Amino acid sequence: MLRIILDLENIITNCGARDIKKLLLRISLYAVDEHQDAIVLLHQPKMKIKKMGEDNFYGLLKIKTLKSPSKLVSVVRLGLETLNLMFPMPKSISKTVKISHHLREYIKGREYWETWDPNISQTAKEIFESSKNYVDVLKNTFNFVLERLKLRNKMKERLGAAEAFRRREGDCDEFSDLFIALLRANNIPSRRVVGLFIVPKNGEFFWEYHAWCEAWVPPVGWIPFDPALGFFASISWRHVSRVKMGLVPDRPMRIIKWSSKEENNIKLNENDIKNVEIIRSPK
Repeated sequence: MLRIILDLENIITNCGARDIKKLLLRISLYAVDEHQDAIVLLHQPKMKIKKMGEDNFYGLLKIKTLKSPSKLVSVVRLGLETLNLMFPMPKSISKTVKISHHLREYIKGREYWETWDPNISQTAKEIFESSKNYVDVLKNTFNFVLERLKLRNKMKERLGAAEAFRRREGDCDEFSDLFIALLRANNIPSRRVVGLFIVPKNGEFFWEYHAWCEAWVPPVGWIPFDPALGFFASISWRHVSRVKMGLVPDRPMRIIKWSSKEENNIKLNENDIKNVEIIRSPK
């Protein structure tokens, strides 16, 4: 088990000539996950902690007026515990499963998950026809992504499944997007998870942004898959989940809104992760 302290700092700066009225800052804190427990230890100024769609917890900060010129600093401290977890896969389940109403949105093609692309649809069809059952479809899709794409450290932009297929390369985003698109083309509900990946090196711990996936496997439920790093139906203590997305292809970690109709020169700091501290590492 890994114990982590995660400090988030959001700095909103009003550089404009007018005060900002009714400002709302929404930040992704953590996602509900079987391998992860999380608690909010501190939030200053006080904000509303709320569970919203797709098992995500958010911090909502409302400010009546942010004067010009001035800045607001929001600090949140999270305590997290993560562990290694492997999920049992059902031995016998049909390739074709009836999708319940609440899961139908998770099989739709969307931006980055272009199920309509000829390469995606044809490859998904071939995988389906060569698979014996539902789990086989998952395994064969997982292996195809590993064979098709060459892992790059960091791409300048998120390519999406169709472009990643054509270029045959990508970072964790492309591996996840291609896996999701192929599963959705075969009517297997799937979604994206974004968070951190903890990297131990020379006795120290570092972190990097990371993306992986979840697929719906009856009767178990949502199961994690990380094709970029080779985790099949499993997840590690190194994975820290911040936000899940399947109803939309992308969900910003931070959203800022205000009521003023006039343009305001508002700036938000580029990265809200101030510090990641490892309290206890696995043996």
